[in-house]
Amino acid sequence: MTGIYLEHYQAVTPTSERTHYANSAALLAGDLLLSSSLSLLVECAARANLPAIRIMRYGEKAIFEVCGGELLDTEAAFMNDQRESPLVIARAKTSSCSFEAPLAIGAALGGADDEQIALLSRGFGNALGQAYQLQDDLLGVFGNTQLTGKSTDNDIREGKYTYLVEQFYTRAKTEAIAQFEQAFGRQNATTEQLATTKRVLKESGAIEQTQAKIAQLVKEAEASLAQTAIPDAHRQAYKQLINRCVQRPS
Repeated sequence: MTGIYLEHYQAVTPTSERTHYANSAALLAGDLLLSSSLSLLVECAARANLPAIRIMRYGEKAIFEVCGGELLDTEAAFMNDQRESPLVIARAKTSSCSFEAPLAIGAALGGADDEQIALLSRGFGNALGQAYQLQDDLLGVFGNTQLTGKSTDNDIREGKYTYLVEQFYTRAKTEAIAQFEQAFGRQNATTEQLATTKRVLKESGAIEQTQAKIAQLVKEAEASLAQTAIPDAHRQAYKQLINRCVQRPS
């Protein structure tokens, strides 16, 4: 299949048309993967002798919420006063699909009851997913590009309204905000303007506040984990997951 796509891609000459073709192929590939994921959920439910509808609901809910979260995240760059809270977006686009749903599905397939599933997904998974996203936002601006493989300028140029940025606007003075907005949301921002934006972002205390919020979310995740019936032999793996999510360099 890869060879076929590459052959078609090379046949398209204009750069804009190549981009259109690549985006179209990527969207269709995503549709196929989503369809396949639901098929796998049905198969897993059958093997566990569980009603497929119960497992499917977790998967469908995650797909619905992550789509809504991604849309809200996109809108946040231009909706200004009407944009949603970054924590709401983090819960919808990250916690729901990458943490809550996988934990709920795994617990259900393992025979857990509704109370245990809720503690793992809506408790542990929700808090850890938000902490993961906040750490991701920090790395997106102040991370080591050699480790992350991503530019630390893109989020600023795109005007990505993260929890970090929200905390900046809450704390910064008018002059600092004016300096910040020389690059924030501006694709043509210069290297000097980007550096100034990062400097005032640091000076505002927004980094420390974001780190404090991550620490709070970690405590919430740990509290939910402590209430679960997970055997001690396996509980350590979940604690390691917390550390991997919030102490990662990339």
